[in-house]
Amino acid sequence: MHIKVRTSPPFRQAGANHEHAVGKTLSYFTLPFIAFVALQPPSTTSTSTSSPRMTIISRLEGSPSSTTSAPALLTQLTTLVLPRVTPFLSRLRGIAATRNAERLLREEQDRAYNLAATRDTERVLARRAEEDRKRRDGVASIEREARIGKLRDQGREWRNWMRGRLGDEPGEGARIGVRLGDGRRAVRKFGEGETVEKVYAFVECALEEGKEGEGVGGRKPEGYEHVYEFRLATTFPRVVLEIDGGMGARTVGSWGEALVPSGNLVVEGLEKRRESLGEEESDDDDDDGDDE
Repeated sequence: MHIKVRTSPPFRQAGANHEHAVGKTLSYFTLPFIAFVALQPPSTTSTSTSSPRMTIISRLEGSPSSTTSAPALLTQLTTLVLPRVTPFLSRLRGIAATRNAERLLREEQDRAYNLAATRDTERVLARRAEEDRKRRDGVASIEREARIGKLRDQGREWRNWMRGRLGDEPGEGARIGVRLGDGRRAVRKFGEGETVEKVYAFVECALEEGKEGEGVGGRKPEGYEHVYEFRLATTFPRVVLEIDGGMGARTVGSWGEALVPSGNLVVEGLEKRRESLGEEESDDDDDDGDDE
């Protein structure tokens, strides 16, 4: 709401035409002049616009000691101006509050939509990443199975070749018994001049004895170097028969009482061997009793 106060005489200063227009608009003839102006709804007969318009609610003019005195102004405000202005201004405030609430609701809905879209995108990306991981794992698994399959084939060819090279068991020599870790026991005599690696080769062949494709003869696989994925050790006291670093060339006789005239060995580290061959762990792994 606006209060227009006019205290100077009209038509006496520069811009008299403007003053005359203002005076004509406000319709005042005596000074001082006070007008109460506020937004009001458009008249029911107005067709030019539906927007609120500034309207003169009340006007006072005359002597400051009577018509435009402070008590008169207060009475005019409380009895005429505010009762007329307050309902419409309250309605405008209500409309503004409703629009603001609607705007906040739309913003909240937009945030919720954007958040849901972001989560959907994240789920799609996560699903694609998981599919890519499974695909890579599948490829890696296929490649691993191919490598293991090739090693199995080459290992089988090598064992068949090695069985032919082991030759006949000598009539005299160190009698060595080996617990294979699956309840079986392999026994063979070795000449004291034969190498520890030959004992390892015998055990390697014995571990796979009787399985499909295992036999005697054939050629050594081209470019294949066999790796023994286990250890041989005496039972008591425990001593590992090392084969790495040239130790495989050490003779059976050089181990003295551990192997000559007889010795008992156990196979250790079969878990690593099974893993390298892609085999499941056997439930029959145990240490047999006495070897004699």
